[in-house]
Amino acid sequence: MKTTKLVVGILMIVLSVYIVFQSMLAGFGDALTNSGGTSEGSGLIFAILFLASGIVYIVNKSKTSLGSDIACMVMLLIAWLIGITMSGIYGDLIVWSWLAFIIGVGFFVWHLISNKKNPVSDESSTSYKDSQNQKLNKPFYKKWWVWVLAVVVIIFLIGSFGSTGNSKSNNNTKQNSTEKVSGHSTTNKEKGNTTSPQKITVSYQNYSISHSKTYLTNYENTMWNAATVKVAKIVVYTLKNPTKYKSANDGTFQATGFVRIYFNVKANRDISIYPTQGTYIFNNTEQHEADAGETWDGDISNGVTKNGSVTVPIKDVSNLKTVRIKFDGNYNTNDYDDNNSDHTYDFTLNL
Repeated sequence: MKTTKLVVGILMIVLSVYIVFQSMLAGFGDALTNSGGTSEGSGLIFAILFLASGIVYIVNKSKTSLGSDIACMVMLLIAWLIGITMSGIYGDLIVWSWLAFIIGVGFFVWHLISNKKNPVSDESSTSYKDSQNQKLNKPFYKKWWVWVLAVVVIIFLIGSFGSTGNSKSNNNTKQNSTEKVSGHSTTNKEKGNTTSPQKITVSYQNYSISHSKTYLTNYENTMWNAATVKVAKIVVYTLKNPTKYKSANDGTFQATGFVRIYFNVKANRDISIYPTQGTYIFNNTEQHEADAGETWDGDISNGVTKNGSVTVPIKDVSNLKTVRIKFDGNYNTNDYDDNNSDHTYDFTLNL
């Protein structure tokens, strides 16, 4: 048993260092996933208990009393309880927990059976009994294993309160974050494709992009009393690689990105309006027609509001500062003197 305790104690000390390392990795994983887990704290407390038990086994390898084995068993059972209930994403901690259970209970049972099989000889029974009586008569606070257990319990309580505090803090953070965004749920139309920055779909074709930038314009045009036209935002997408783009109106050219403009049109009477057939002029002297296949506009009945986007390919997305937007609208009338039935929108937005 002496040799076994020595070897197991050394292995436990080495394993405790390894468990500390694994605990740090588990804590890093908790931080990345923002899960609020307690894997790191649980693993560190477990490692301390494992280390303390290993040292006790080595120091008391030659003793016949059960005190050290009882102390180690209690520490390892606490470690086992921590491991199976608070492992989180640290899956290996469950394995080490059952190892701690086997070692703690195993040594205690082995030592108990050995003492029964090998009673003290008659020649030394008197001195042995005297020695045992002296140990039993010691006040409990002078027994070393009592202090070991006290330290272990304190460490366990500190770890438990710390884990509870972290969990509450994380829960409060999540609740506060939810409260901040609960006032408005962003619609898919408002998001556009910014929620999937890896690609943009234009005319049923997917294009890989490197990044995008959103400009909130909040523009409103009421110059034509037949409709109210708003532009909420403009998103500029930069492609990962320049792509040969075949435009329906502007021929084939090398595109480096796309500009997507988000419209809101409210009809104040029955109208026909065509942002998707408009002309878009940029400050870099590029002029393009919208030909991305959007068909949300056209005839809009009185009182109806339509939302939609217009996507324009562009040769050079760098240094864009303005976009000039031109498109037509009209309504039917029998009044030949009505000069307001046809209207051309022509406005410039800053980026």
